[in-house]
Amino acid sequence: MSTVIAGIAEVTRADVEDFLYAEAELLTARRWDDWLGLFEPGGQYEVPTGDSGDLTGRQAQYFIADDWDLLQARVIRIKSRHAHAENPPSHTHRLIGNVRHSLADDGTLEVRANFIVHRVRDALLDPYVGRYEHRLVVVDGQLRFRRRRAVLLTESVRPGTRLSFIL
Repeated sequence: MSTVIAGIAEVTRADVEDFLYAEAELLTARRWDDWLGLFEPGGQYEVPTGDSGDLTGRQAQYFIADDWDLLQARVIRIKSRHAHAENPPSHTHRLIGNVRHSLADDGTLEVRANFIVHRVRDALLDPYVGRYEHRLVVVDGQLRFRRRRAVLLTESVRPGTRLSFIL
């Protein structure tokens, strides 16, 4: 299935999958600046809590509710030696599946997919299971995140765990 976004581009499921797989490779390789380049300026990154429902990050408590400025600051911080939560850095492995996309009412591409992110830190393995609910746009012929949203399906995270790495 292909979708036309704002009359500019025909986007197939394979295009969306390739975009998500390339993003996963950037995150695993800790190529933070390249990852940030996958966002359109003004993009958002969200990880809502399980009880937030349909509320936004301004209306409910989220694990992460980064606007563009906070997202850029997150990348600067995670690259810093002062990012104690990620020094030494976590090792991650990502699986993405059941990718679906459709044209949203606002003209963006709505992307849904399932994920499992395995994180190894301090000799502990933490699996994070969830679904992506992204909004993508085409910028200069390339897919970009307008909103990157990772919804965790677990009810809690291990005490002391920080979600400082990127889901």
